[in-house]
Amino acid sequence: MNRKLNTAELLLVVATVLFLVGYIVYPLLKLVVIARPNLEAVHLLTKKQVITACINSVLLSVLSVVVCALIGTYFAYTFHFKNIVLRKVLTMIILLPIAIPPITGVISYLFLLGDNGLVMKVFSIHNISFTGFKVILAIHLYSFYPLFYLFTGNALKAMDNSIVEAAHTLGGSKTKIFFSIILPQLRPALFGAALLTFMASLASFSAPFIFGGSQRFLTTEIYYAKINGDTALSALLSLLLAAISIGILLIFRLYGNDIPTVGRTKGTAKTMVRGTNGKLNAWPTVITILFCLIILLPIISLFIISLAPENFMMSDDLNFSLSWHNYLLLINNDDFLQPFFNSIKTSLVAVGFTVIIGLSVAYILHEWRFFGKSIFEAISTLPIWNTGDSDSHLPDFKFQSTHYFCF
Repeated sequence: MNRKLNTAELLLVVATVLFLVGYIVYPLLKLVVIARPNLEAVHLLTKKQVITACINSVLLSVLSVVVCALIGTYFAYTFHFKNIVLRKVLTMIILLPIAIPPITGVISYLFLLGDNGLVMKVFSIHNISFTGFKVILAIHLYSFYPLFYLFTGNALKAMDNSIVEAAHTLGGSKTKIFFSIILPQLRPALFGAALLTFMASLASFSAPFIFGGSQRFLTTEIYYAKINGDTALSALLSLLLAAISIGILLIFRLYGNDIPTVGRTKGTAKTMVRGTNGKLNAWPTVITILFCLIILLPIISLFIISLAPENFMMSDDLNFSLSWHNYLLLINNDDFLQPFFNSIKTSLVAVGFTVIIGLSVAYILHEWRFFGKSIFEAISTLPIWNTGDSDSHLPDFKFQSTHYFCF
């Protein structure tokens, strides 16, 4: 749009630009200022350790994307094309991890598989430690596969199934139809889910912090550098994490430009009719139920621990009785409701500002053509690629909003 801006539109543009500069660009520049003067100082980490942390973080993100894609796409495909018993109930369980805060998922795994977890106590396991890269990867799978399930599930619902039926009629095998017809139409959905999963995994803090052991990751090294008083190193590592995130984002954007966002079909897409004569698909049902049980185990362990007596985790005695005593103590606490009020108030304020700024940026990008539009769009999307677990509250870096580039 090349028309002149009216007063309201001009104010909208100015306010949005000022917000982006003050809330995104300034913190990043502040990080550069803090890191630059002390680059020659002696830090706690060697170059080899920093490189190791970078490799571990990127490798963890790549593996999280690959395995989450396999799991999420499989269940989206199964729920779309197969007849599954208790479909609605199992769907809710499959999506449960996306509704659980990251810290809750990590703590539930700690209570289930930690050194003093329920599994260790019940089976008297003392020589196995559930820490390290594989455990972190498992927690990431628990948290992020629903993204692929949601994205690919919606893409399958929008797909024109007359093409699939035509391929079946012409004698195509299920494998060939999936890779030749279905998978190409899922590329936009897989691309979007992969981008979100990669960035969230790269910025993950709580799982590497609790289960990382001796493994080094960028997010934990930022934290350790800060608590050890090496502010320059923490800022430098934060810049490194931001640079990796931005680089990966640019790669995704270049590749994503070649992916069509709509299917190449004419007319109204034909919806899918599952199964034949209501026949139940046994093996997909069994696999789905077993997977749902695995999903529920950490939550069940968390609930059991909440009913256990005080210091249960530090004791080897399994002779205990479950009660609601802990809940009664919590309810009788005078400050019981304060955390809930604070969380709700913070969430409402954040949602309000997010809606206003998000709609303003979207409106500006959609309605007008101007010099530097790509830069404006890139800056406006920076925070989402540099935020990780909502529970990862690193200490204040003494400069505004730099947490964007730390977790």
